[in-house]
Amino acid sequence: MSALHFILTLLGGLGLFLFGMRTMSDGIRRGSGTNMRTLLGRLTRSTGLGALTGTFVTVVLQSSSAVTVTLVSLVNAGMITVRESVGVLLGANIGTTITAWLVVLSLGGLSFGELALPLVGLALPFFLMEGTKSRNIGQIVIGFALLFIGLGVLREEFQALDAAQVMGQWNFNSVGTLGMNVFLLFFGAVLTALIQSSSAATALTLAAVLSGVMSLENGAAMILGENIGTTVTANLAAAVGNRDARRTARIHFMFNFIGAFWVVWWLPVIVEGLSWMWSGVADDSNHDGLVLASFHTLFNVTNALLLSLITDQLVKWSDALVRNGVQVDPVQAELDAESVRQLPPEIAIERVQQELLRSARLAARMNGLVRKMLAPIDDLERDDLLSLILRSEIRLDEGEGRIGDSLHHITQLELSAELSERIQSCMNANTDIERIGDVYKSLARKLGQREVAFSYFIPKQRERLNRMFDLVEEANDLMVRSLDSQQEVKSDAVAEVEGRINGYRDVLREKHLKDTDRGRYPQASGLLYHDVVTSLEEIGDRVAHVSSQFASED
Repeated sequence: MSALHFILTLLGGLGLFLFGMRTMSDGIRRGSGTNMRTLLGRLTRSTGLGALTGTFVTVVLQSSSAVTVTLVSLVNAGMITVRESVGVLLGANIGTTITAWLVVLSLGGLSFGELALPLVGLALPFFLMEGTKSRNIGQIVIGFALLFIGLGVLREEFQALDAAQVMGQWNFNSVGTLGMNVFLLFFGAVLTALIQSSSAATALTLAAVLSGVMSLENGAAMILGENIGTTVTANLAAAVGNRDARRTARIHFMFNFIGAFWVVWWLPVIVEGLSWMWSGVADDSNHDGLVLASFHTLFNVTNALLLSLITDQLVKWSDALVRNGVQVDPVQAELDAESVRQLPPEIAIERVQQELLRSARLAARMNGLVRKMLAPIDDLERDDLLSLILRSEIRLDEGEGRIGDSLHHITQLELSAELSERIQSCMNANTDIERIGDVYKSLARKLGQREVAFSYFIPKQRERLNRMFDLVEEANDLMVRSLDSQQEVKSDAVAEVEGRINGYRDVLREKHLKDTDRGRYPQASGLLYHDVVTSLEEIGDRVAHVSSQFASED
């Protein structure tokens, strides 16, 4: 067998495994929509409940990386605290061990590989159907089948090797047992970081051990390293997040690093004990695989139980690890289109919504600034207010550009129907908020003109306009709350405020016509008064439209 042929075939088998894992995971995520994010956000109030949640979700998704990256995004968005994330991290480590058992069953006595193609045949009709749910089911089953086809390729390639020759070339016994175990621990961490999948790295390790290329003890050392390497994904996601997001990622690293550090010293004893336990139960074909799978589970469960006792200390250590970082409010941090491009779609959309929230808060503040220009103020104060309003409008324009660029990048990705709807909502809100800023700017310029001194508002006019500003401010508050993922706004509340704005507009127009006919204020004042009412009504409509995009139904 040529080295090139072996390497390419090995990469092909690994590629099938990764593609199958990704296909299956994507199908499950599409089927669940935002349910996983909602579940993690609600079931993290205690370490025990969070651990159960993390274990369950990881088993279902077959990806601890998907769970930890989602968790980092929730912490970044402020939906849960660093302390609440600890339990889910512990559970994710436990849940990911199910992959090893599936691999052992496939590479051992139970051959899922023989069922792979029939499974594809059964799933094909579902995959070809028009319905989204049917296609998701087909995608999950096909991904499951591809996963085990890839495992079969890996096993066949390792079995074709001359194990003795390989062992001799690697010279495993050239250093002490502890030294080799530490080296393989480091190698396993690097391998997992490179391929971004601890499941794939575990599959490679199990195939190598079952084929005689690697000893049980060395395989266990590799698995310890793979537990460390899988934390790279969450740390990469946290690199573009705030300080708490980075702290959560560091805790994930500390869990696995501390566990690997104390277990590597006891590997010979642990592996020998597990080997003895399975010697009377399993046959030679799957004995070593069962030992490694049980080691993986025993390590993660024991490590989770021990480290759960020092949860508060881990949270403090994480604070020390990022103490030189600056705490950034995710709403105040400007959106970076380049960083959004590197995030999973759901997390990227969450980040875009945070930027929309930032713009909505700025637009809401403009309402109060413009309102101050109704009162009789001196020219200097009027100029200062106008300058501040114009700068705010420029910032809204800049935010609209950043959000638009980011949404453009996200639309190039493969998206579920639900995520596509969320993107459309963000696009609509982005346009509306930018237009709200334009209307406030136009209104401020009209009120800031020097000839307004001859278009004064009488007290009755000013009182009515202040009431209209009150209603628009109430609508702005609903808009801000609807964009805040930590709050909930009902669609009925949005419709009720919009109705009151439109109703009061009609009342003002009717009174304005009567007052004009009776000559109660100058014509110029009446025209400006009418423009202010019309502008505020347009702002109210656009604010309500933004809120309705993100409000929940009763």
